[in-house]
Amino acid sequence: MGAIRRNELESVYGLLLTPYRASYAGPRTPRPWTRPLRRTAKAILAVARYGPGVVRHHSVGFGKQTRRLVQCLRDGFSVEDFYRYRLYRQPSDTLFVPSQFNYEIRSNLYRKLGIDPDLLADKRRFAKAAAEAQLPIAHTIADFSEGQVRWWAGNSLPTVDLFAKEAQAMCGQGAMSWRWNGSGWVDEESGATYDEARLLARLAQLSKQAPY
Repeated sequence: MGAIRRNELESVYGLLLTPYRASYAGPRTPRPWTRPLRRTAKAILAVARYGPGVVRHHSVGFGKQTRRLVQCLRDGFSVEDFYRYRLYRQPSDTLFVPSQFNYEIRSNLYRKLGIDPDLLADKRRFAKAAAEAQLPIAHTIADFSEGQVRWWAGNSLPTVDLFAKEAQAMCGQGAMSWRWNGSGWVDEESGATYDEARLLARLAQLSKQAPY
């Protein structure tokens, strides 16, 4: 990416987006001077919501996350991009991308390449598609929807560390993890210990609001 000049990237963007420009055209911000303020506010809110897990697991502080996220928002990335692709771990000089290379261009590329973006949006569908393509992915034990559990392998939880998150959410929303201590699963956030029945019941209850 660093070897390609900005005007070359913008030319590629123009060629790809032009057929769809009318459908994407929308109102423009009447006061451009407010954009830095709005980006900063958006970054602060996002880091407050999603940043604690990054601090805990990757040792990237809130201040560094906020500075990097402001830069990414300025260059056209979204909050989802920042956390999904762990851009908080990348050197700042590798994060440049023209501001147009954002959701619009990705959506257009999906159409050009015949990619179904729903496979990326739903973790259950992604897991099945990745398995069919023989891609290495985290092993799925079960999924939960509308209060019911559906087992993918076996019919009980393995005695190992476990992780769960909402099947159709972004940016780590609803993410939870439990550490196996030899007799139960310890919630990494609250410190509470769960046996299998209690853990399954909790996930089933949560799935009444959103699938896991």
